[in-house]
Amino acid sequence: MIDNALLIDGTGAPARHGSLADLSLEQAVQAVTSRPAMLYRIPGRGRLAAGAWADLCLFDPATVGRGPKRRVFDLPAGASRIDTPAVGLHGV
Repeated sequence: MIDNALLIDGTGAPARHGSLADLSLEQAVQAVTSRPAMLYRIPGRGRLAAGAWADLCLFDPATVGRGPKRRVFDLPAGASRIDTPAVGLHGV
């Protein structure tokens, strides 16, 4: 999962919150779907609704989690970053 997620408060301003583990499942899903779509004013995204685009990421709440932290060198000029791969996610 994502630690220290950047969430959007009711005014549309960024608000720093704790770990997504502090959120309910519904709040965590909203934090990575409809809220970013609202922030970036992307119509037809972030919700499952008739006529909307359907970008789905399927997961089982019992098995989804965070993999081991690792350093990867995939940024420009070979710069590194810390990657924490997701476990139990299946993109569609």
